[in-house]
Amino acid sequence: MNIRILSTPQEKIRASQMGDWWLFNDDTYVVHVLETLTPEAQLAVAIHELVEAVLCRKHGVREDQVCSFDEHYEAERQEGKHAEDDEPGDHSLAPYRKEHQDATFVERAVCHALGISWPMLWRLVPHSGEDRPKTPSPVPAQPEWSEPPPQHVLD
Repeated sequence: MNIRILSTPQEKIRASQMGDWWLFNDDTYVVHVLETLTPEAQLAVAIHELVEAVLCRKHGVREDQVCSFDEHYEAERQEGKHAEDDEPGDHSLAPYRKEHQDATFVERAVCHALGISWPMLWRLVPHSGEDRPKTPSPVPAQPEWSEPPPQHVLD
């Protein structure tokens, strides 16, 4: 397994979240975390994203399923169907609900160990007024990929 964690600006993170993940070649995880967070908060978010990605892969939940659900959820949020602080992964219909909730459990433990207030961490999530559509996943449709991940994901 290969893991790359990058501190990046909001525009490299799909939707209005603090983190994002991609899986390449079934063994390389790329995690983006919001650069404006403290290093400790970045670590907690990165661990959440990594745990969620690994569990999704293990349980057969594809990245495109996660992105599709998130896009639909964010559109519904714009229609007023979800509160600003609701998480798509916590919704009962989310295909990755268990994986997201397990990752949140781990993230909360990391926050506790680092002395970070988990509720305060989540207040740092960008608001939907700053939202934009998710960019398509850089992962190609075919399961095997012999090329390195696109540079914009690794920058």
